[in-house]
Amino acid sequence: MTFPDFFDLKVLADLLIKNRTKDENKEKVNWLKVKSFRFRKDNPGRMEYKYHHSDSYKTTISVYSHGRPQNLPITLPALYKRTLPISMQKKKDLLKLCRQGVIPATFRPWYEKLPTSNTAQDFLPPEEEEEDESGGEFLQN
Repeated sequence: MTFPDFFDLKVLADLLIKNRTKDENKEKVNWLKVKSFRFRKDNPGRMEYKYHHSDSYKTTISVYSHGRPQNLPITLPALYKRTLPISMQKKKDLLKLCRQGVIPATFRPWYEKLPTSNTAQDFLPPEEEEEDESGGEFLQN
């Protein structure tokens, strides 16, 4: 994927997804814990989700509202106005990987053109906490 492939879907989501609180089993959806979504062609209007990558998709949310169909935007706005900068340290490390041959030489010009910023910060993904069968978190000693 390239920079122009990222679109701002907030407007589209606001128009389409009317039910945001409960799934079809009337259970509350915890959006912060959702790990994966699936939309199936054979089941339009339904969004399947799961809280753990090891789970199967079994909970669905009906995303359409009842009534007249809405006029949807023809074009989606770009998510970002320009390529997001990375930290100078990250770019330095990426270019080092290019010189070492870990990253193929054909990609080196792309990495050299990456914008940097003194204010850009690198974030590690949060560690996933394990849960027991009842949904409670395991305590680590």
